[in-house]
Amino acid sequence: MVLLCWVMLNDPALAWPEFERSVRMESTWSAENMVYNGMPMRIENFECQCQAEEVLDFYRERWARLKHGYVENDLGRFQQISRGTQRFFFSVQVREHDLDASASVGRLSTMKLPQRESDLPTLGVDIPRFDDSEVITDIHDAVPGKRIRTVTMANSRSLAENRNYYERRYSQAQGWKPMLVPISLDRGNQALSFQRESVEVNIVMYSSRMGTNILFNEVKSVF
Repeated sequence: MVLLCWVMLNDPALAWPEFERSVRMESTWSAENMVYNGMPMRIENFECQCQAEEVLDFYRERWARLKHGYVENDLGRFQQISRGTQRFFFSVQVREHDLDASASVGRLSTMKLPQRESDLPTLGVDIPRFDDSEVITDIHDAVPGKRIRTVTMANSRSLAENRNYYERRYSQAQGWKPMLVPISLDRGNQALSFQRESVEVNIVMYSSRMGTNILFNEVKSVF
């Protein structure tokens, strides 16, 4: 999976397109090299000295002329407008600025779409878990000096079974240092943290009607 993601991120035939924006929008990178469920993705946060509706109108006008058109969704606090092509999916999420009703903030997202069914990776590869765990999301991200993996999972095992599993997997006998003291299982949730050399693993678990939900985060420092 890592090799596939690297190839997709660096394939010159799938170079990242420029995300068209209003001259009134100022953006900064939130995630420049992220992989979401096997699909390379980029996210920029933006501010605009205009109202959210003006941002939407900017994209409505331009995307209405294009072959695939666009769709709009109400996401609660955010409004979203998005469109897809054969190779990319573009989305804009925007809302009113908290401190200035005449301004707006939001996100610009671009995702590279798989070209073949074989491009779709298996999620959760190399992430320790019970065999019956369902991997819901698998996100790779990179920032200067760090490689980050965040995976959400669920299984039918109890909270105690999952805690014991990860304490064995990241035991001191294998060189891992526990960074948190487990709390009582009666609380219905657990937070575990382990470190070994340049790797840090954080795991948050909580009980559900079906078993246990798990958030697994691994950070590798790269020197």
